[in-house]
Amino acid sequence: MDIKGSDYIDINNGGNTHSRVRAASALANLVARALDTLRLDMVTRRAYLKAFKPENAGIKFELYRMLAKNVEEQGGRLVVVLFPLLYEFDAYPFTKPHETIRAFCEENNIAFLDLLPVFSKYKAEDLWAHPTDHHPNEIAHKLAAKALLRFLDEKGLVPEPRSRRS
Repeated sequence: MDIKGSDYIDINNGGNTHSRVRAASALANLVARALDTLRLDMVTRRAYLKAFKPENAGIKFELYRMLAKNVEEQGGRLVVVLFPLLYEFDAYPFTKPHETIRAFCEENNIAFLDLLPVFSKYKAEDLWAHPTDHHPNEIAHKLAAKALLRFLDEKGLVPEPRSRRS
């Protein structure tokens, strides 16, 4: 079953709290929660893997090409920073989309930083905002900021302070 919109968020944040059976039985709730987790895992994997298949990535990549051109016309350079899903780093299931995005950026001269190597030195759950919210927490953001600054500096993309210009 496909999970869409707010249903996706509801299941990610504890499932259907309106079930009388789940409300009345801790065992039923435990089993339902485990099934919700498995289903969410399956749907997440499928959605992310499908999104970057060549037939589905084309429109996204065309938008990136247009954005890169627009940024360059204004004197800048587009930088794509890929935050990995904070998910099973020891057997990361989304390396193919990462490779697809990296290859696209290289082919189009778009600066690209993949944070997977930085984050994968940690347990994914240590980087979660909350056990039911797998967005990056303050540790992950600090790691990302340091990696991005290092990357921009190495690529010569750190702008000179205004006081030194002229």
